[in-house]
Amino acid sequence: MVAASTSEDPASGATERHAALLAAYTAHLAEHGRRPGVRALRERARVSTDAAASWLKKHAPERRAPEIPAERLAPVLAPLWAAAVEAATQILEEDHQATLATHIESEQQALQETERATTHAQQQAARAADAASRAEALAREIDTSQQEAHRARQQAHEAERAAAESRERAQQAIYQAEQAAAVARAEAAALREALVAVRSAIDPTQEKS
Repeated sequence: MVAASTSEDPASGATERHAALLAAYTAHLAEHGRRPGVRALRERARVSTDAAASWLKKHAPERRAPEIPAERLAPVLAPLWAAAVEAATQILEEDHQATLATHIESEQQALQETERATTHAQQQAARAADAASRAEALAREIDTSQQEAHRARQQAHEAERAAAESRERAQQAIYQAEQAAAVARAEAAALREALVAVRSAIDPTQEKS
């Protein structure tokens, strides 16, 4: 009794499998707009490959359109084909002309931008060259000023040395003059004393005077 209650009804399993395959087929057709293959139906319905192939063969066989009678339709299709080719050629030509015009415009814009960039770069180069020239002139002026300052310091040093030598010579001259004056004073005093002595010897009465 227990075994009978747990056994699966084959008809029920087939119905469920058919429902799953039908649902998978419908979903694939809605998503992709075309009949699913065996593999796609198998993966979506989660059934075996044989089951998916058998279901497709029975319920959704692949239909192929009959071959076109080319000989009969050639007179009708030839003008249509020529008109379609001409229209497609015209469309391609128009697209080509539009693309070419776009490319030409883009190239002209690129050339203009390149010219502007070149002009700007030349202006920047000219400004840089002018700045470099001014910097060189300023460097020469600084170098000249430094040389002049060095010469001025040398001249000041030489003038200071000459002034020191002049002061030293003047001091020596003053010292010599003072020494000569002292000697002259001493000689004058000695001469006065000698003169007084001579006068006293000649006229004793003038001794007191």
